[in-house]
Amino acid sequence: MPRALATLCLALALAASPPGALAQEPPDSEVLEVRVTSARAGAAEIDRGASDGLEVGDRVRFFPRGGGLAEGTLAAVEERSATVELQDPSFVLPAGTRGKAWVPAERLAERAGAKEPERRAKRARRPPQWKNQDEEWREGEPLLATVEPLRPEQRPASVRTRLYALGDATWSSEDDRSDGFYRAGADVEYDNFFGRGEVLRFDGELNHRRTDVDDDDDESSTRMRFDRLSYTLGGTRFERARWEFGRFLQNGMPEFGVLDGVECTARLDDGDRYGASIGYMPEPDGDYDTGSDFQVAAHYRWVYDESERFTAAAGYQKSFHNAAADRDLFVGQVLYLPPEGWTFNGTAWVDLYTGGDDDKGSGLEPTQVLASTGRRWSNGSSVELTYSRIAFPEIERNEFTPVTDAQLADDHNDRLALVSRKRTSEDTRVRGVLGGWVDEDEGGGDLELALEIEELAFERDLTEFVVFGSKGRFTSTVGGRLWLGLDATNGRWRFGYEFAQHRLDGFTDDNDDLPQHRVSASRDFHTPSGWSFSGHVDASLWDHENSVSAGFYLQRSF
Repeated sequence: MPRALATLCLALALAASPPGALAQEPPDSEVLEVRVTSARAGAAEIDRGASDGLEVGDRVRFFPRGGGLAEGTLAAVEERSATVELQDPSFVLPAGTRGKAWVPAERLAERAGAKEPERRAKRARRPPQWKNQDEEWREGEPLLATVEPLRPEQRPASVRTRLYALGDATWSSEDDRSDGFYRAGADVEYDNFFGRGEVLRFDGELNHRRTDVDDDDDESSTRMRFDRLSYTLGGTRFERARWEFGRFLQNGMPEFGVLDGVECTARLDDGDRYGASIGYMPEPDGDYDTGSDFQVAAHYRWVYDESERFTAAAGYQKSFHNAAADRDLFVGQVLYLPPEGWTFNGTAWVDLYTGGDDDKGSGLEPTQVLASTGRRWSNGSSVELTYSRIAFPEIERNEFTPVTDAQLADDHNDRLALVSRKRTSEDTRVRGVLGGWVDEDEGGGDLELALEIEELAFERDLTEFVVFGSKGRFTSTVGGRLWLGLDATNGRWRFGYEFAQHRLDGFTDDNDDLPQHRVSASRDFHTPSGWSFSGHVDASLWDHENSVSAGFYLQRSF
């Protein structure tokens, strides 16, 4: 971009507010877009695997369409799929949730180097058809050392498309109730369509929801929604400034959410980044209505060196609801991610309140915090300590279900959890989760112990035995779970059984114990042509009630 463009970007940042930022992908890594194909509490299956360069221990960040962030670590990697264990063991990600993984460039280079002898051997068996023109290449140099990279505008126009459909239905014996939610959509990305190195992106879907009950109160709704429609210029090795227009998840600081407007970011010589955005924030609901909430935001990101293994960032967002001043939000982040040793990842959302905020009072409040520190060893053992906090911010925007003044002032949830994994032999690993939490009324804790055994009965199977328990002020739970994963043609089977005994304090002796049985099965399937399919069925049985859920996820990328 010309100097004037970067100057305008800086002016926009300074006019909006003090600087701030969020870490983006480091320059020595490749961004890998992933999608959730199926999920359960605390874990998610994604549509990428070892063939894409992923390894156990890699971190993945998800962006739920309802807002916020979810992070996790790869616990198992297959050829074209992987399992992510989330920091929050109770969180369930919807199928189709978008995510990002960062694959170190050096790993991809090593993979390419490892495959080079095989490619050379194949070429040696073929009759010569052309003469190698890389006479200037020398042993020990990178394979592409003498190749001049193409500028974005020099590349041929291309289009990448992903079509998907998914659905979930639940039938319950209580009042003969049934619920269904179905979605079908498309992600389309045009690269260099107009010959300027730009990127056009579209992400939209059709939703249908229904509820049937044993009376005349059935509900049904269908709506079309656009999650993204944007035009991006710059942001490459040749262009330090990046502009994006339209509807999109903010790139400089995703914590600020989806924007209908414009965002500009720029990179300095030392690797620091800064930028700003301006526009409207769609309501984070099924309709994505826009026009009521206006925002201006700025961010700045500092990096220790060009590896970007240690970064610090801060950002500020000012929003207005129906033209009246609303939220003052600060976001801060610190990342320390060395290739070996202890890592740290912390992000905090802090609201600034003034005298007009009657329920909160004047001052600063951390309304959301996500922090973790841990270490992974070469034998697969790891330990991670996580802390999370969430509270209601006092805002006018229709972002939450209406709550009372007392809930707004006092409700919160703070959780601290320790997760440890240890490989005890070549085929076995143990995992432990110890957590404690406190909210406005009570506190409690939970414990989970698991034994994972590879190839217990079948080749490349994974069997997991789990015992768990939790204790709160009014409820306590103990139970066990058995999971079995089996390799299949172009995919994987997964079967599970769980039993939990819930104790409910304050009820009569006839109603204070609630046993629950749950059985489940799922199948993931993919083809070399780009099709992937995931289907699941779950059945739960209580004392006198039962329910059955079934769902699928189908996608095709080309």
